[in-house]
Amino acid sequence: MLQIPKDESCLSYHDAILPLDYRMPLLMSAWPNLTVYGLQDEGGDFPEARYTLAKLQGVIGACMELLVNAPKVRRREVGSYYLKHVLEERLGVYVPNGACIAACLLLAFKVRPFPPNVEVNISPRWVRDLAEGRIAA
Repeated sequence: MLQIPKDESCLSYHDAILPLDYRMPLLMSAWPNLTVYGLQDEGGDFPEARYTLAKLQGVIGACMELLVNAPKVRRREVGSYYLKHVLEERLGVYVPNGACIAACLLLAFKVRPFPPNVEVNISPRWVRDLAEGRIAA
């Protein structure tokens, strides 16, 4: 059964100033079905997929650096799968869907689960500008 937190914010204001290696366990605890593939039911390679995501702090940190100044909007329209492809293009590295979702959650974006993806309240125009190279990476 897919477990989705009732409160989308997984970290308090005070937690946000902690280094990423301290925040990842908090995120993983708050989102028990978040894996390297995105939101996933238990079964199959679930434990390994969780472990892999927890070890991708470098990729998650790079995604966060690109997304930190992205405007938040009311509606959750941008899908994590599309956003991950934009981030891959700009970073020049493979970005798993789960790493993209983790970066968004750690930056306090609101999400709407759409397993295995989420929809994020990030400005679609900003994402388009990032994809088209009008925002510096």
